[in-house]
Amino acid sequence: MVGESDSERASLIVQRLRRMLQGIEQARRNPNRREAYHLGVAIEHVDAGEFTESEQAIRSAERVDPIPPEIAAQPGLNQPPTVAQLRAALDQVARDKAL
Repeated sequence: MVGESDSERASLIVQRLRRMLQGIEQARRNPNRREAYHLGVAIEHVDAGEFTESEQAIRSAERVDPIPPEIAAQPGLNQPPTVAQLRAALDQVARDKAL
């Protein structure tokens, strides 16, 4: 029964992430650096089964919270992923988790 509730929770988080990505896409833009970071973290946490952390990352993306300073200094974040790249990562996690 624990697996079912985890599966349901993961499914709800994936749906929420898909809606967020769809909203960004409908605005005809890609996520900004902060949004992309937090959405990517949320996707990673779903993949790891860390649902509370994933939900926190989603809230951070919604609020466009700052990126942690130790992460923000990394040059790789200067080119945030596109909606399509984030969606592909999310779809892969959903397939892996059979959601």
